[in-house]
Amino acid sequence: MKLFVLAVSLVSLSGIAFCQGNAHAGTGQRAKPGKISPPTVTAAQTATLSNLKQTGIATMILMSDYDDMIPYVQSTSQLYKFLMPYSKNEKVFKTINPPGGQFQFNMCLAGSLLNTLEQASQTPLFYETKVWPDGKRGVVFTDTHAKFVTKEEWDRLQPLLKLKLKKHGKPIKVGDPLPSPPVDPTPPKKKKGGRG
Repeated sequence: MKLFVLAVSLVSLSGIAFCQGNAHAGTGQRAKPGKISPPTVTAAQTATLSNLKQTGIATMILMSDYDDMIPYVQSTSQLYKFLMPYSKNEKVFKTINPPGGQFQFNMCLAGSLLNTLEQASQTPLFYETKVWPDGKRGVVFTDTHAKFVTKEEWDRLQPLLKLKLKKHGKPIKVGDPLPSPPVDPTPPKKKKGGRG
């Protein structure tokens, strides 16, 4: 329960704590690579890392309502649709990376139970599709910690984007609402030596 309250608090702060938008706030223009001062890049990286973490936390809250399973979505944008009630701010799903890009969901996790992952603290949940001018990219992991990784670290994470995990339920068609969680076909075990 404490984790849920903390997660809700963090997600609800998204519209207060971080100013969303372009790297040159107030100008209405996206900054061009090589034209941003280091403090501005640092601020944009901090805000992007916060957005990644909040996206991860919103996903964990959704999973807690969905029997600890990530819905069997077909795309990142479909998952964002289901995450909106948990974040209330679509700007947390965006990077402020000057070269652009987006947060990409690790699609091999769709329809799986995260408690079956052997390397939860190392498995990407969402990641940036483009690198920053310093060559790093933001990643939030399935344990909801977020950080920037180097190219070498990113190369080591690649196999975790292709995991073969057991899928539960059926893929959700684009445009369909979030269905009820699939029912586990295994009947509960009866207790021995007692009633019921």
